[in-house]
Amino acid sequence: MTDTTAHLTANTIALLFEPNAGRIRTIRSRRWILYPRAKQALDRRTGVLKTPVLAMEMVSRPGERRFYGELLTLLGAPQRPRTDIAQWNRRH
Repeated sequence: MTDTTAHLTANTIALLFEPNAGRIRTIRSRRWILYPRAKQALDRRTGVLKTPVLAMEMVSRPGERRFYGELLTLLGAPQRPRTDIAQWNRRH
């Protein structure tokens, strides 16, 4: 391990020596990034609180419209795709 790879995990360092196809497949695969508050909510889901938790997978920089559109889709709520955020806020 060198100074330039000291911050990487052993699995990540192993990927450096994979052929391009293997690295690209890994980059395109789904990954779960664990946030402490999200883990707490997910842990509670199976505990006493029985609070519903909705998990969404989003692009790295979702806009407000994309976020709310995905949220409404996952909830099964009707939506109007051309509605802007200001109109949406006035209706709800």
